[in-house]
Amino acid sequence: MSEISSNRLAEARKSKGVTQQELADKLGVHFVTISKLERGKMKLTTDWIEKLAAALDVPVSDIFAPPVWRERIEMDGYLKGGFVFHPVRGSSARYWIDTEDADDEASFWVGLADNALAPYYFQGDVLRFTGYLEDAFAMMGGRLGCMTLDDGRTVLAIVDTYLGNGRFDLRAVNGQRLDDVQVEQFTILTGAKIREPSLIQKKLAE
Repeated sequence: MSEISSNRLAEARKSKGVTQQELADKLGVHFVTISKLERGKMKLTTDWIEKLAAALDVPVSDIFAPPVWRERIEMDGYLKGGFVFHPVRGSSARYWIDTEDADDEASFWVGLADNALAPYYFQGDVLRFTGYLEDAFAMMGGRLGCMTLDDGRTVLAIVDTYLGNGRFDLRAVNGQRLDDVQVEQFTILTGAKIREPSLIQKKLAE
């Protein structure tokens, strides 16, 4: 896990074309103080943030913003045509995304390689699917799931009916029906993150 810096003082100062010395002169302090504030060697207190924002004539959010945490997600595969899951392994399965739940071991992430799930999800979005015990299958009617069938295919489909003993009537998002099929692994959609299509396409092409 890494934290994107919430200290934006240097960026704000440079965007205004102001040197550390010029900013220090406006505040009546030594330029070393500005350097320490920018590098995190001195704490950016609320008082400092307000003074710096006023001196640079920028909003306080340009000086300091709440931290953003980033996790490395292992993307297990991608969906194309809104139906069949294509596994991805190696370096192409790794990229950064803003999230706090990447370590959920019951879940996996799937990228969308096209707009087959529009208008709900689009190319470049990443969907999270979470596995559930068979006891919960009866409550899955109408939910979107990513399921591995006994013939080895992994498909994206909506549950029409749970027939018992791991067998389902499914309706794929591309309209195809799968009646009375045996599901070896069942997961349902539990989250999504929006990505820039160019970024995920670059990873899928690696």
